[in-house]
Amino acid sequence: MHRFTEVNVSCISNLSKVANVSISDGLIITSPAIQEIFCLNESPPTLTATYINGVGTPTYQWYVNNLPKTGGASPIPGANLDSFEPQFEESGTFFFFCEITFPGSICGVYNTQISQVQINPEPKISDISLSICSGESILISTDDMEGVIPNDVMFLWEFIEGTGKIQGLQNQNI
Repeated sequence: MHRFTEVNVSCISNLSKVANVSISDGLIITSPAIQEIFCLNESPPTLTATYINGVGTPTYQWYVNNLPKTGGASPIPGANLDSFEPQFEESGTFFFFCEITFPGSICGVYNTQISQVQINPEPKISDISLSICSGESILISTDDMEGVIPNDVMFLWEFIEGTGKIQGLQNQNI
């Protein structure tokens, strides 16, 4: 608590006023930003808005944007708690933040850091059928396949010596 005294001297009278001034520590947002990748239909993490040194009971509003910035973001209807679990119906990259407002505060509105959630489409790889002769090499490219194939997909097959079978393949003819 700090004490402020004003003394006003004029020809008419001496006037003194006393005011008590409270200075509190500024609000600090403590929730970290996340950067996660999920497949469609997986459960993404719950986003949280946490802080220290706030005075009063805040209100919360979560926003989503297609760019990593607060400008142009859209409020998410019904997302007005300190935590939020986003739901996705399509793939893409989404950016989220929460606006925290303390009623009656002269300090205004606070935003959490921007979190990024990338939703990849669910992989779907079509069957492929090849016939090769013994000793021939084969090359299977994802360009030959249909479906949604992640960029980092890797296939691994191994010939099992003496069995005439390739491990990892089904319905094979060798």
